[in-house]
Amino acid sequence: KQSRRTEASLSRSRANTPVRTSGGRVARIVGTMVLLLVVTNSAFGEFIVQPIILKQQVTPGKQNVRLNFSLENISRDATEKVTLRIADLTQDIDGVWTEVRPNDPNNKVDLSAMKSCKDWLTCTVESATVDPFQKIPATVIANIPAGTRGFYFAALVAETEPRETDIDGPYGGALLGMQYLVPIILEAQNIPIPHRVELTDVDLIYQEPTVENPLASVQGTMAIANNGGTYSRLTGQIRVWRWQQGHWAKVAEVRLPDNGIIPGVKLNLKQDLGVLLPSGRY
Repeated sequence: KQSRRTEASLSRSRANTPVRTSGGRVARIVGTMVLLLVVTNSAFGEFIVQPIILKQQVTPGKQNVRLNFSLENISRDATEKVTLRIADLTQDIDGVWTEVRPNDPNNKVDLSAMKSCKDWLTCTVESATVDPFQKIPATVIANIPAGTRGFYFAALVAETEPRETDIDGPYGGALLGMQYLVPIILEAQNIPIPHRVELTDVDLIYQEPTVENPLASVQGTMAIANNGGTYSRLTGQIRVWRWQQGHWAKVAEVRLPDNGIIPGVKLNLKQDLGVLLPSGRY
């Protein structure tokens, strides 16, 4: 399931929970500490990373800048073994924070267009054991290159060791782990750079009924590109007029969820108009 906009001033955050019965991570939590699962083991999901997003101003050329996080185990009886690493960060077309995996053929990203600070960052600890009701610090050290200007991005990835968890009563279970993806946004204090966020296309798309969505719908879409170096907030609104009986009449108006867009990213935001539109001129 998805949990949206837990940190409205920074990102539209989501939780994604694929399930499998072998080892490895199962629940991937992106920029949020909210995860709702129908499981019988209440200890699952009782590990959190704070802050859910880190945004910090830094000075070009400054060394050993501390980025402070904490790992907290709020379980009463389960010890968590956690590994930490730094990853490149991007967004998918819906604006969801995503780890860049260069070897993933289904997740191709233009690395040359990224404003990455991954190579500036070092985790002081690569693994930790967090006992029940324990909260421990986790520090990332940043060395900012001289001449840096604008916004740069990376992610702290925290993964718990998979453990046996009941899924469907006493006869069903799986090895379940959790992965937190915490966006790191560094803003270099220097001469401000101009925004280059552009609306590149708009469209209306008819959606046929499906098993998951049995009702037909019309989606309004906006294609947006950030060709500059800023991390910008977006507010989108779609108004639709139809030509009928010799004049234009407004037939729909919707507001898109607030979003952010990082440099080098292209979004395709969409929203159900709430009405079905007949063929015609719009």
